[in-house]
Amino acid sequence: MSRLLHTLFGHLSWMPPGWLCTLRRHPGRSVTGMLLLLVLLAAGWYYQMLPQPPRYQVIVEPPGVAELVDGQPRPQPLRLRFEPNKPEAPGSVANLALLERVLSQGIELNPPHPGQWRWEDERVLRFEPGEDWPAAQAYRLRLGEGLFREGVRLDESRPRFASAPLAATLESLEFYQDPRQAGIRRAVATLAFTHPIDLASLRQQLRLLMRPAGAERAVVPEAVAYTVELEARGRRAYVHSEPLILPAESQPLTLLLEAGLRAASGTARTTEALRGELMIPDRYSLFQVQQAALNMVRNLAGEPEQILTLHFSDEVDSSALAGAIEVYLLPERRQGWRGPREITAEVLARAERLTTLLLP
Repeated sequence: MSRLLHTLFGHLSWMPPGWLCTLRRHPGRSVTGMLLLLVLLAAGWYYQMLPQPPRYQVIVEPPGVAELVDGQPRPQPLRLRFEPNKPEAPGSVANLALLERVLSQGIELNPPHPGQWRWEDERVLRFEPGEDWPAAQAYRLRLGEGLFREGVRLDESRPRFASAPLAATLESLEFYQDPRQAGIRRAVATLAFTHPIDLASLRQQLRLLMRPAGAERAVVPEAVAYTVELEARGRRAYVHSEPLILPAESQPLTLLLEAGLRAASGTARTTEALRGELMIPDRYSLFQVQQAALNMVRNLAGEPEQILTLHFSDEVDSSALAGAIEVYLLPERRQGWRGPREITAEVLARAERLTTLLLP
């Protein structure tokens, strides 16, 4: 058997570890050490079996985006909630002597931000900021023992949080026609931001794109010039394209706000691009007869007359309209037509053309 093992596996050797060699050389010390180790293990197990005092988890509720109230930003508060890890633990964690008082010590916010700390109730700390939070700023808190009642233990005394990130939304993107100068047509857009933004950065990141009038769909869209105005608070921008030439066919105009838009203060930038699309009508679909109505009225002599009222989507040249309108008195329905779709050139040839007068 030994020859077979030697043939299969060769020579095998084993060297005992150092602690076993020490045990062989000093059996008395080794026994003492083993007993001490067993005592320590038993003590640790016993300690784990003892009832442990409750601990409290610090739940940070970071501030949201400031609301605009009457055009003024209203910064959102920061809250710290303290939740026990055991249901039977006391709910109160606050030092009762500090309730309803502004806390001047025992808590630090780094980097500093103006505002006041108070206990909102016995288990919620509230920080009311004196000014709006900068975008995407990382903070760290240090909570001192003096804030809490005696015996309160926290899982974490230096929690971290971050303020709301910088973001942009497209509130509107519309086709606009100047009511006073009907030939001036633009794309207008309103952009909203969570924090004041840098105007120079906005102009760098914002583009309007559209294919030239008459270009095929395969043509790469070109940049459309625009102007942009930023409101006083820097949280809303108004974009107006240059006057547009209506294309022969409807085609889209794209608004693209690239990621990387910079906040007016701090180092925060947007992380996502914003895109919107507006269909620019063609020159034919923009001008339409929106409504046609035929009414019977009486003239000054009391005689009945028929009045045709037309409503258009744009201003009309009266002289051109007068030469373009033809009114016919159709033959009876049984003579080759039954409805508007069946009025052909042959039917009109048998109809009586009426004289019209264009009224202003």
